[in-house]
Amino acid sequence: HLTRFYDAHNGREGIAVLGFELGSGHETASLRFGSEIERVFNQYLHMHPRLLVSERIFEYSDVRTKKRFKGREHGATVMQELGKMKVFEAFAYYKDDEKGEVDKGTVIRFVERKGTYASQQGFGNPQGVLPGLVAVQCTFDGTSIPAYSDHWVSNVHNRNSFLKTLNDILGFTSKVDFNAGVVAAGR
Repeated sequence: HLTRFYDAHNGREGIAVLGFELGSGHETASLRFGSEIERVFNQYLHMHPRLLVSERIFEYSDVRTKKRFKGREHGATVMQELGKMKVFEAFAYYKDDEKGEVDKGTVIRFVERKGTYASQQGFGNPQGVLPGLVAVQCTFDGTSIPAYSDHWVSNVHNRNSFLKTLNDILGFTSKVDFNAGVVAAGR
């Protein structure tokens, strides 16, 4: 993602990946998923298919083997699924408008997870991180402070087109008049 982002934005810094966690529907014994991630993915397929990074949802499972020690199946090996995660990614926006070229910089990652992969309270979440990642406790050395980027939408090429895409896919409607900040910034 980082190389593609820098290539798309001429080496300038910015936000390469935004993550959104979707609800996973009702918990069941078999860890089946509700339809929220499929609904969002299908909205992209239907309304903005060129924004999809891949044309599928990736699935990851935490499957473990254990031996039974009671009953008729004593000593039998069984596989048990303890967690499941679904992930798909879409490019965040078009360079100009939805009829134009896709901006292959910023990616939106949608995640749905259950069981051992499920979200938990606090920063340290050793069982609930994305595959391949390890949770690390957040620390600051006294020369740095935590910062949150709440202004990234103003850096897109066409703000209105991006907001329309968010509305098409997620039903998002802006509560802010973004043009007020643009005028103040000299545009």
